[in-house]
Amino acid sequence: MQRTRSFVAGVVGVGMMTTGAMAQQAVQWRVEDGGNGHWYRAVDAATGDSAIMLAASLGGNLATIANAGENAFVKQVFLATGKQWAWLGLRQASGQATPGAGWYWVTGEPLKYLNWTDHNGAFPTGAPDDSPCALPPWGVENGQANQGVMDQTGRWDDLEDGMPICGSPVWNNVAIIEWSADCNNDGLVDYGQIRDGSLPDYNGNNVPDCCESGSPCVLGNYPVQWRVQDGGNGHWYAKVPRNGLNWVDCRPLAENMGGYLATPTSAAETSFLVANLLAGENAAVGGYQDASTPDFYEPSGGWRWVTGEPWSYQNWSPFPLDRPEPNNWSIFGDENWLTLYSDGAWNDGPYNVWWTQAILIEWSADCNNDGIVDYGQILSGELADANGNGVPDCCDAGTSCIPCLGDVTDNGVVNGIDLAALLAAWGGGKSQFDCDIDNDGSVGGSDLAIVLAGWGACP
Repeated sequence: MQRTRSFVAGVVGVGMMTTGAMAQQAVQWRVEDGGNGHWYRAVDAATGDSAIMLAASLGGNLATIANAGENAFVKQVFLATGKQWAWLGLRQASGQATPGAGWYWVTGEPLKYLNWTDHNGAFPTGAPDDSPCALPPWGVENGQANQGVMDQTGRWDDLEDGMPICGSPVWNNVAIIEWSADCNNDGLVDYGQIRDGSLPDYNGNNVPDCCESGSPCVLGNYPVQWRVQDGGNGHWYAKVPRNGLNWVDCRPLAENMGGYLATPTSAAETSFLVANLLAGENAAVGGYQDASTPDFYEPSGGWRWVTGEPWSYQNWSPFPLDRPEPNNWSIFGDENWLTLYSDGAWNDGPYNVWWTQAILIEWSADCNNDGIVDYGQILSGELADANGNGVPDCCDAGTSCIPCLGDVTDNGVVNGIDLAALLAAWGGGKSQFDCDIDNDGSVGGSDLAIVLAGWGACP
């Protein structure tokens, strides 16, 4: 049995994180448009407390607004949701003498820009008024309305950060999540690089894995996915050093890792590999010339892919001009093995592929028939691969790979023990188990629904 929660956090080489709590896709306030390069997204959140927890769980923070331009951009993100209020990363320290004192951004940024609402004359005082129930005495500090929100006009108001002390709960709220981190100091916001696949985030927490591990964030040093939403095939690819291996030995190396030598069968696939993996290196790939090919078909006849895919796309290099590829010309013997140049062109190489620095490996297997390539699920932790052979353990063992999400105690069955653990953690209470099954930042009704739906023995 393999339990996972990664259905709420997509694998990024992909970069995309999906959850039922999401109201829209993230958008960037681009530098070329006068912005700061940060990314923003509106996410359903009932209370300010849960909004802060949710933002942290998604690798960001509640939006902090530095100027009128950013306020206008955040307003656009907010209004697209049709919600009533948008939680901001604006908080008031407790014990203040007046409702307007002690406000700060949760990130520690200086609070220079203010845009409090005047309520259009509906209240005797403007915001912040610390009067969430719209009752007198107006403007008296009572420790209730201590979190900033944006209203539908783009102005700010103060609301209670937890459940209302008076009146009815207002559920029609969203949190505005902002991503600004640049952990590798390359001048680009990490979240955008995760989205476009240039930095890996296999565990889906919106922090680049290279930053979490303290390793260099170097293009081409980690597996990447050619995402379906980007026009790709959903396969995963990696570059590994050749380390002196000849082409014949490269093939089983790839297969022992659960994949095969990559088969770039289109111009688009080739472009993806060049842009994301090669980084100036030539690589051995999965094309070869059948040994039984008659000499009169040399040098272009009898070529095959290791997967048996049709040999329809070709991209032989036109150089050298006096004998363009394939030319079967080498002092090292017949050139019957395919090399992918760093610019995407092909060369028929000799057995020892001596001019290649790397091997390209591709993964496309879906042993559990869930429509997702297994290798990505292994990288994200959704499917276990204890022996490191690139094949999910559940497939090796011939057991079910269906996640048992409601089994928060990991005992192979969803029952009263899981229910008790979830209730103990309700609303964010402490528990030895992770009961926030849907990763929305709090333990509540949606998590309870998952437990009840999965009641009984795990698959």
